[in-house]
Amino acid sequence: MKNRKITAIILTAALGASVLTGCGNSAQANTQDKAAAETQGSSDGAQAQEGQSSDEVREIKVAFDNALFPIAYLDDDGNPAGTDIEALKQIDEALPQYTFTFEGVGYDAGYTGLSTGAYQIMLSNAFWTEERAEKYGIPEHPLGASVVDLVTRKEDSDVTTLKQVSEKGLSIGPVIAGCGMWYIYDNYNKDNPDAQVEVPPTSDPNAMFDIYEQIPQGRYDAYLVEKSSFDNDVAAESGAYHAYYDQLNGVEYTSVYTYPIINKSETDLLAAIDEQLGRLYDEGVLQSLAQEYHGYNTFAYVEDEKKTDIK
Repeated sequence: MKNRKITAIILTAALGASVLTGCGNSAQANTQDKAAAETQGSSDGAQAQEGQSSDEVREIKVAFDNALFPIAYLDDDGNPAGTDIEALKQIDEALPQYTFTFEGVGYDAGYTGLSTGAYQIMLSNAFWTEERAEKYGIPEHPLGASVVDLVTRKEDSDVTTLKQVSEKGLSIGPVIAGCGMWYIYDNYNKDNPDAQVEVPPTSDPNAMFDIYEQIPQGRYDAYLVEKSSFDNDVAAESGAYHAYYDQLNGVEYTSVYTYPIINKSETDLLAAIDEQLGRLYDEGVLQSLAQEYHGYNTFAYVEDEKKTDIK
């Protein structure tokens, strides 16, 4: 075990316990000025992998969206916590050539810093998409698993699939184009050309949270959300949208693996993390962390390597 502390530099205050992980954003838009990440400079985080001494311990800066409870957040003492954080800490301990430093940042600043090299890893509970795979490094083995609920009004509680949404002519609320949740709708439409659902695009990061009010109001009829978001924001008595709980129905629809996103040039780091993620999964560590923080094993819902059948 390394004889040193894992430090955390907190750039933003913790927000509410909400999550929009498929699209990589958090409740109430914890957006950081992109310049904050850029000022650290690409040379700061993108140290050359070649020529590094075998005895040298290299600092790896891990950015995380710190309002992704229970995946990545700040605990009551202001320390990084959550399933993804704890898994990365264990990976850090297993890789003596690296030391991980965790920085709580906004979604935009984190990905800007990842692109410039200010950060080497970004934790945003991200789904795998072709666009992300082209731009960043994504391990083959998952870091987490995210269960997705289909939300409707109580009177439509018999609707449990997107095919039924299409057959009943129900409307879908706006979704950020290209995000992980968009990927689920898109895959459904590709697999069901005769039962399409229309998904209006948006750039509004708060679209998912607005839907908890808009579905009861009748503006839209159905929507896919993270189960953790529905549980924390609607079902929980302390949730920001608990007032609508009696009017909304959330049913488990599918599940998707989630991944740490890594700077494209960090091939050695990517390979090392991928190997450790495979080990942690095989040993049941990731499943135990999910059970501890979510209250259930999110991995148990996943049937395929990238996604379950989209129905």
